[in-house]
Amino acid sequence: MHPVHKGFALSALAGVFAIGSAAMASSVIPEPVAIPWQSGNAAFECQEATYTTGVSYAYSFKIDNWNSAIGGAYTATFGDGHTNTITISNNDGTYFNWTALNQMGVVIVKGGKAASIFEYERPVSMDAGLVSPNNASGKPAAVSHATFCWNANADAGAPPPNLVVTDSDSDGIVDNLDAFPLDSERVARRFYPNGSDYGYLAFEDNWPKKGDFDMNDLVVAYRAMETLNARNEVTNLKLVYEIAARGAANDNAFAVHLPGVARDAINPALTTLKIQDQAPVPLPTESGQSEAVFILITSVNTVTKTGLKWPCGFFNTVNKCPRSEPVLLVADIHFQRPLSRAQLGAAPYNPFIYPNRYAGRGQEIHLVDHPPTAKANPSLFGTEDDRSNPAEGRYYRTADNLPWALDVPETWRHPAEWNDVTNAYSTFATWTSSGGVTAANWYVSTVNQGLVFQP
Repeated sequence: MHPVHKGFALSALAGVFAIGSAAMASSVIPEPVAIPWQSGNAAFECQEATYTTGVSYAYSFKIDNWNSAIGGAYTATFGDGHTNTITISNNDGTYFNWTALNQMGVVIVKGGKAASIFEYERPVSMDAGLVSPNNASGKPAAVSHATFCWNANADAGAPPPNLVVTDSDSDGIVDNLDAFPLDSERVARRFYPNGSDYGYLAFEDNWPKKGDFDMNDLVVAYRAMETLNARNEVTNLKLVYEIAARGAANDNAFAVHLPGVARDAINPALTTLKIQDQAPVPLPTESGQSEAVFILITSVNTVTKTGLKWPCGFFNTVNKCPRSEPVLLVADIHFQRPLSRAQLGAAPYNPFIYPNRYAGRGQEIHLVDHPPTAKANPSLFGTEDDRSNPAEGRYYRTADNLPWALDVPETWRHPAEWNDVTNAYSTFATWTSSGGVTAANWYVSTVNQGLVFQP
């Protein structure tokens, strides 16, 4: 059983202006249910898990006070003579792997105020890449404890029927849990928001002026795929973008920055960009930067031409105009050496746009509180409607907290041309002014159908 996320760990407005998001899902584990969690002893937590899974568990074991030093074998002994040995490996305090002599029905991974419940359709003897839900930073919370729930196996201590325990590439991950069983440098893929859906980025391009605030000057669907090694480090990153709408008359460039990742950490021989069905071409890092910055499209208008007269020259923002197919971009970024999650950061990393005229390259427009690159013009901060304060880490906000860019972690309908997002979504302003505390689901529950683009 692969249940969908029943809840989201909501990102605070003060952090990244990203709406609630779930932890990236790995390809070798079931997608967890992420829910608010009331901690207790092992038996209590397994009983609580029953309300989600519909299965009762006779045995339970909890490893508390979790930290990166947790590892090795833990043996649980019960009054009826039942025993089970659980072995923890590849634990960095956030992600971990486990094996057990008696197969597990569910594993609960608690971090912050929520828990990930990993439910297995059939009991399993091992799993990899378990993680707690995202916290307010938009990143997975440090694990506080893990609870294991199971029923007795008649053949406990022996491998499950028909399972051949083989590790062909000797990376410590058995083949049936290894997405790359013949490659010792890769074991799994982790997706954001998941392996089949997209998050959405939306930009208003008039910064530092507020502009018409229809948040459709550029709308980009995105999915991130991180490839991991057995140490839970990222060996390469694939970013899939679809330019879904362009309501800007100005021509803009679209780029992504990996904060904290040095430019020389990128492997230029393997890093490529693919546009539509064209062959991949080398994707260089931007010169003059110490950190990795990739200019994905230098002219959005060029790749989104409709060939139609005004107002149908806009790309999927005017309801009376013909629809256009999205423009596909795939950036395949390889690293010289694997990076930890702390080094790489979390999706969507740091996407931004800049205009091809006016202030030009220096007029970068980022998500709220995401840092500008070294090529941004600092003299623009705090001018016009912008109330950025770099000394406080405050970027790209108006006085009342309105942003110039949004990150929505699921399918989103952008405002149609010339419709202010605060009118299209009536609680949007409430959400921003509250710092993301209230109206967190503004993007699904309060839409004015007459003001959004109809796909």
